[in-house]
Amino acid sequence: MKRYVLTVEHPDQIPANPVEQAGFELRLDRMTPDQALMCLQRAGGQNCLATYRSIPHFGHADPSTRASIGWPLRLNLAQQGCAAIDIEWDEPELKQKIQAIQALGKKVVLSNHSRTQTTLPIDAPILGLLGKTDCLKWIVTGENTAFFQNQRQAYAERWPCQMVYFAMGGDFWASRILSLLYGAPFTFVRADDQPALAPGLMSLSQIQSLDLPNIGFEEVQLFAVIGLPIGHSRSPFWHTPRLRESNPDSLLLPLPCASAADWELLQHSFPELRGSAITKPMKEIVARYLSDTHPLGAVNTWIKQKSQEFAANTDFEAIKSLLTPFKSHATVRILGFGGLGKAAAQAALDMGFRVQVCNRTRPNINLIDSRLELVDWQNRHSPGAEILIQCTSVGMEPEPESSPLDEIPSDCLVFFETIYHPLETRILQQAQRSGIQTISGTDLFEAQAAIQNDWFKNALAN
Repeated sequence: MKRYVLTVEHPDQIPANPVEQAGFELRLDRMTPDQALMCLQRAGGQNCLATYRSIPHFGHADPSTRASIGWPLRLNLAQQGCAAIDIEWDEPELKQKIQAIQALGKKVVLSNHSRTQTTLPIDAPILGLLGKTDCLKWIVTGENTAFFQNQRQAYAERWPCQMVYFAMGGDFWASRILSLLYGAPFTFVRADDQPALAPGLMSLSQIQSLDLPNIGFEEVQLFAVIGLPIGHSRSPFWHTPRLRESNPDSLLLPLPCASAADWELLQHSFPELRGSAITKPMKEIVARYLSDTHPLGAVNTWIKQKSQEFAANTDFEAIKSLLTPFKSHATVRILGFGGLGKAAAQAALDMGFRVQVCNRTRPNINLIDSRLELVDWQNRHSPGAEILIQCTSVGMEPEPESSPLDEIPSDCLVFFETIYHPLETRILQQAQRSGIQTISGTDLFEAQAAIQNDWFKNALAN
């Protein structure tokens, strides 16, 4: 089997010249027998894994047809040259099916899929069968940060066969990369021009840009971006190639993290973590963990050098640089007063702006800086500020149609959006149509990431 396996449901999804780096998973529960044979012919049997997924295993087939239709179809494909056959571990006559496939000289992937069980409950009969199979495939639905600890512990154990073990979910796609680094023989991907058939399914080009196929996990220089949601983050694809300019074994992955307990668990699960980008809701939480209180009360960058931890807020420096062309304006209004809002407020104050804070709940701004002015949330549309900085999460995917404002204040001259997913929020588009000067979330991301990357490279150098 190839390291990357493209999941296909129709012969048309197999290119005329199959991708050299990828094999193919033939989803037999989504195609007719004739289509299955056509897929096998187009892809070349030596590169194919045939699966017949039943509904309890995240598939589409009724379990009752798994024996009457699914098994004869898989057996026929093995006879026609398919390299590997997937057998669900709750199928009847499991031992006989494994023997039948291996008698043909083909590989057996024993699989299980679960929405509720994220650890590996291997009983004695199954353990005995694992010694007779080529690979165990265990796929779960990602629920919380603890999965990454479970995954690493599972790969640390001794198994009688190879294992593919990861979590589905948009915030858990890092588990697919990690499984390869822990020793999985393959993982599933999609073609670059195809939609994801499962949450968290990466494209071939995405996974190739991050994977390190020639080393094991112990050699990786690991960085992360933490927060929730996190699967949408651009940070892995922005930072990783730049970090590899300093060390080719560098890798930055998105790890879901939403609480102090999650942060402690990630540090325990990945003691080799060199540094992390930090996003909502973790900026203030991580700041509280530092031995030296950060003056902004929020950080977006953390690095560890030997036993020492350091943190910074590169949002702060980036916001100052992006506001510099507009220093002739007098007043800045900030919507939202979380970690990013605090950085924006301090940056604007340092530059000499009059700063208004507008938040759904009333923050005690005097604890931050007595120069800050409070505007009630219900008055957020009122005039009084030439620059408006949008620091809430309203309008972020998966709710891009939402907006923190019904309309932009009449005297606003510059609108600064901090969200970059989607690239253009509804309120940013409204500002652009109004002829207002705009700063986008992408502008902020790239400005702060450039500063952040220097911190990470410094960690690598030391």
